[in-house]
Amino acid sequence: MTRKLVKKSVQKNCTGIMSTIRLDILNTIKLGSYTTALLHHDLNLSKQRLGYHLRILVKQNLIIRHSRGIYNITEHGTNIHTTYEKIKNKKLIRLENMRYKAKIYGGVERILQDMRNAKKTKMNNNVIQYSGKIGDFSVRLFVSKKNNTFEITCNHIFGTDVYEIMYEARNHIEFMFRGYMLDTELKMGTLQQSMKPEFAIPHKFSEIILDVNNSSQIRMGGTVFNRSQDRDADWEEDDIIRAGNVMRMPDDIQAIKKQLEQLRIGYTTNYPMYL
Repeated sequence: MTRKLVKKSVQKNCTGIMSTIRLDILNTIKLGSYTTALLHHDLNLSKQRLGYHLRILVKQNLIIRHSRGIYNITEHGTNIHTTYEKIKNKKLIRLENMRYKAKIYGGVERILQDMRNAKKTKMNNNVIQYSGKIGDFSVRLFVSKKNNTFEITCNHIFGTDVYEIMYEARNHIEFMFRGYMLDTELKMGTLQQSMKPEFAIPHKFSEIILDVNNSSQIRMGGTVFNRSQDRDADWEEDDIIRAGNVMRMPDDIQAIKKQLEQLRIGYTTNYPMYL
């Protein structure tokens, strides 16, 4: 009896077989938790399980291990992570244009030193604006004789709950600028929200409206129907209550449909002669 040889197919590109845990590890390292201790704390994984997935990521050349348990994402790992994020994020709500500001009661030299590609602009009332980047955040510093204000624009945050992604966006800022808050010379005040957030919600109705009007964007008051290159058709709202209503719309429609079906069944049962 001869055995039939079966050729095993090996997927060269690991984008199709990446586990959720390893994606979370890549994302956590990208956000700044690049040591074993920080990964263990942030991901709430056992050391054995974390070590297992880290070894696989190193073997796949997605991350590189340095001494003392420090990890960095490789260029290949960055490309894989970006591909996954693009595919996943199209189906999630995206938080946009959310900003926080804080008063600076001490010197602003540290902020100016940390700011990349700083652009200086003279404004009215003897106010000087410095705009640039610190880390992945877009920032602005307003300097005048009376007071100094530091403004931070949140990065795009993705999720399924508008309140959770707002909370996560603030946490990202507090984590990144914790050193400023603790700096006794800088004396940074309490973070306050300075701009209403916008929520881009993937929605079938938006796709239909844009297709019918042969348009990529339609504005209606605080509502925007928009189709961008990296997203499908979004229903964008700048009001958190309206955003919640838009998110619940499919469930509300199903509930209405169910009630109508129950009415139809009751009508059929009570008045069959009229059917």
